[in-house]
Amino acid sequence: MKRILIDTHVLLWWLSDDSKLGNDAKNLISNPRNESFVSSATTWEVSIKKRKGFSNPLTT
Repeated sequence: MKRILIDTHVLLWWLSDDSKLGNDAKNLISNPRNESFVSSATTWEVSIKKRKGFSNPLTT
């Protein structure tokens, strides 16, 4: 079992099934034996980008 901290970009790529997320990462996240965590900073980061008018939070 591994404990994985997923950053903002990885989470968004995972949720949108983006090809930028490699197969190794997809396998780690989808493995039910692993525990995946998302930082509370992710919510903060996405909300800031939305507030600045970015329709896509991956846009910088």
